[in-house]
Order: sequence, then structure tokens, then C-alpha cells
Amino acid sequence: MTCGSGSRNWWRTVKKKTKKPLSIQDPVIWVDVDDTLVLWNTPSDYPGPTVWLSLGLFYTGDKLKRSFAINTRLVSLIKKYSGTVVVWSQGGVEWAEMVVKALELEAYVDLVITKPFVLYDDLASSRWMPEPRCILPPGWRRTAIGIAYFDEASRPQSSDGDPSDDTTKQ
Repeated sequence: MTCGSGSRNWWRTVKKKTKKPLSIQDPVIWVDVDDTLVLWNTPSDYPGPTVWLSLGLFYTGDKLKRSFAINTRLVSLIKKYSGTVVVWSQGGVEWAEMVVKALELEAYVDLVITKPFVLYDDLASSRWMPEPRCILPPGWRRTAIGIAYFDEASRPQSSDGDPSDDTTKQ
């Protein structure tokens, strides 16, 4: 099975012990889903674009739906990239596929997988891979332990200084 920028068949499932390994020839960007492609700690009045997703199957066991902020900077980068794009999530391949479909990225993503849990190599990844890049939408920050959050101080202010009032006084 060959997967490259010319064949955007992201829905292919890689099964254990296939006779022929999946072969990717293009430079690959690897994109995580949670707090990277979509952001969990989204305020209910978040001013940017959001997407509603059901969590029942993947995280909570019930039919809970919630709103996630969309990382528009990263979505734009994926759409412009001409090489291979792999999307993964620790929440599993089904969750990652749901997010890719909800963000309408099927035409840009080559492969969706569960997040790798171990990497075997003779060299540390820091020797052959550039520093991981963290791309967040405007107004988002990370805590010291890496949790993404929307910085209320970055919310556009109205003319009277009340961030909840977006109308201009006459």
C-alpha cells in the first residue's frame, strides 16, 4: 500500500501484520488532535470558530456533545501542505477520523492513526527531528504543563471596556 500526496486515501486502515507494509515517500507532518487541532478548554462564549463533536463513544460513555475551538492556523497549514499529512490521537483512530471529517480535512489528510505509544530508534528523536512545533490560534496560551487555554485578556474589548458587550455605544 502506498500513501502519498497524490492519493489522499486517509480512510485506509492499517491492520496488524499486513503482508506488505504501508509505504510513505513524501516528507510527513504529524498532527495531534487533542489540544492541537481542536482545543478542549473552550469557553462557551469563545469568539473564534468552533465545531460540535460527540464524545460519547470515545471519552465519557454517554452521548455528551461539546464545542471545541478549531485551530484555524493549523488547519490552514494542513490545507497548504503538499506532502503527506498524518493525523493521530491518543483517543483512538475513530476519534481522530471524526475530527478530520468535522473539519472537512479528508482531502488533505493521508492517514489517520492512534497516537504511537512508543518509538524505537537507534537515535534520540531530537537528533533527527526538529523541535516540536506548537501552533495555537490567536488568544490561546499553554500552561507550564502544556494544557491549552483561551486567555481572556486577549478577548477583544468593547469601547466601554466590558468584554461581554461587543456593541459600540452611540
